[in-house]
Amino acid sequence: LYLLIATRTRFPTSLGIDNILQSKPLKKIPETLIYNTGNDYIMFSTKTGEQLGRMNAYITEWPPSKSYYPKEKETYTCLYIDGLIAFKKMQGVGKRFIEFAKEISKNSKANGKINILAWCLDDSKVCPQIFYHKMGFTTANKKHLAEILRLEKTNTKTPRLFGNWNIPTNMYLE
Repeated sequence: LYLLIATRTRFPTSLGIDNILQSKPLKKIPETLIYNTGNDYIMFSTKTGEQLGRMNAYITEWPPSKSYYPKEKETYTCLYIDGLIAFKKMQGVGKRFIEFAKEISKNSKANGKINILAWCLDDSKVCPQIFYHKMGFTTANKKHLAEILRLEKTNTKTPRLFGNWNIPTNMYLE
């Protein structure tokens, strides 16, 4: 069994497909596939075909700031995650997207740097800051970091500080 990926270069259109890249033989079909359209990454289940989540991310130049990579004194390149939504909660979708983003960042001129703005958009009981912290992100905001650590230590599900959607946290990969 081979995984075929269609792209838009190289083969003549008379073949019916612009281009086919062939991977190494697969021993097992992965449970999920991530499809990329520009800056949008869409994750699908290979078992059900349903869409599991979306991530918008792109490589960008970032000026020095106190919020992201505060030790950087010059403009640097990073992968900026502009949005990440898991349609299926507690199914590992977010974790797979972050692992995928880490690979994108490592294999690009971003050299492993990732910036993200974490906030509760759809469910005030879910604290994405804790999730991102567990995935290796931190924040330069000492008040926010103290709350993240308190929530992790007490295993509290209801955040005091992050329960409001308009309180975002600038986070970056350590």
